[in-house]
Amino acid sequence: MIKGWLVGDKELVARLEAMPGKVNEGLVRAVTNLSIRLSGKVVREKLSDQVLKAQSGTLRRSITQKVDVSETNISAIVGTNVAYAARHEYGFTRMP
Repeated sequence: MIKGWLVGDKELVARLEAMPGKVNEGLVRAVTNLSIRLSGKVVREKLSDQVLKAQSGTLRRSITQKVDVSETNISAIVGTNVAYAARHEYGFTRMP
């Protein structure tokens, strides 16, 4: 017969129980970091004369990012509230 025991079992259980919270915190940090990087990339590479020729800089300055965290979901949105942004994104036909 082999007998054994675990030293530090209470500490191990506490650490394992804390992991979901730590994993969630890490995911929130990662998604936040990615959304900040994406918004910077949009401003630098898409709205600074490489794709769109800036007229006033309003669209470039309006780019924001928001991270939403719920019990089952972590998501980020990078966007703008400038009305004409969708026309540049999806195209439009000029009115006469």
